[in-house]
Amino acid sequence: MKIAFISENMNFCKPILKELQKEHEVSIFKFAQEVNLERYARLIHWADLVYCEWADHLLQVASWLSPPEKKIVARIHRYELYSKLLPEIRWKNVDLLVSNIASNHVIEKFKKIVEDLPKKIIVLPDGVDLKFWKFYKREFKKPYQLCVVGNIIPRKGIYELIRMFSVLPKNDFVLNIVGKRWPEYYENCRELCNELELGDRVKFWDHMEQEKLVRFFKNMHIIVSNSRDEGNHTVIKEGMATGLFPVVNCWKGARETYPEKCIFTNQEDFVNIVMDFYEDANEEVESHSARQWIKAKYDAEVQAVKLRGEIESVFSVEDKVREEVKREMSEVVSKEIKRKGIRSIKAEIDERKKTEKLINNDDLVNLEIAKEAEDARARFDEWC
Repeated sequence: MKIAFISENMNFCKPILKELQKEHEVSIFKFAQEVNLERYARLIHWADLVYCEWADHLLQVASWLSPPEKKIVARIHRYELYSKLLPEIRWKNVDLLVSNIASNHVIEKFKKIVEDLPKKIIVLPDGVDLKFWKFYKREFKKPYQLCVVGNIIPRKGIYELIRMFSVLPKNDFVLNIVGKRWPEYYENCRELCNELELGDRVKFWDHMEQEKLVRFFKNMHIIVSNSRDEGNHTVIKEGMATGLFPVVNCWKGARETYPEKCIFTNQEDFVNIVMDFYEDANEEVESHSARQWIKAKYDAEVQAVKLRGEIESVFSVEDKVREEVKREMSEVVSKEIKRKGIRSIKAEIDERKKTEKLINNDDLVNLEIAKEAEDARARFDEWC
């Protein structure tokens, strides 16, 4: 099968790409600031299946530009739920939508936003590369090391975390805060540290690339998520894979994603979970348990194999028979796209949107409008 692999950001889909390349011919669509629509259109028509990692403008173009028999698979993350683009995608032309978040709340919210649903929707969470995020045996001695990793912004709840952390026994714990800094919010956090006289008990670190972060985790014990809203908060999974014990705020979906014993709802819960981890004297057992929990539920290789199976399942026996015919047509279609040029492609998408609105309008009574809709549909079918 020929697959057009479309992704503006490759951070979450490298294991998927690697797995697809084992069995299929995969062409990756790469771009910088501006999308080359003409090249994108040629790639779509070359492929048997279009895989879009993000429900973004590239999926929008593919959903309107692809012929009806073209297969489209897309993944949706928490981020896209806040995009105004979501209703503009022609979802009924998407064969499979995959939520990368363990909780069903993303799909529930998605269904409230769009009218025409994809043909199939599944939940298949992101996995963790266990070969990269290796387990480290640690020394559990004072001062105990907690860390929080992510942009230092209000949504991550860093300010509130500092306040909760200040209640822990003085000189026994250090809070390490890693991430890019939103200047005003960062200054507020620093001022709070001064007010609470935390001194060296709270340390701020610059953003770390993964190669540096995995080494940094070696000297940590606990990883904290105090966000008010997350998808997977993948860095928590990555930390757990190295042996870090997670302490996670009860954001929506947290209980479906992480162990119940690690979830806190208030300051008292937070303090109790942290203190119990050290006082039970089984830190090493808990560290190994964190790794095993991730291995059992979120192994990236296992998740990628599952997703490949789902992607391949969108093709029926009849579809596979038609693949050879489509390959013969592919060269002809590519020449047609090249002849029409990029302006014509954009106009074609607008024309198709107009056609959809006309034909799907149940209140059509004007015969002239109905005739225009028929003509537009004929042009639509001829182009495909």
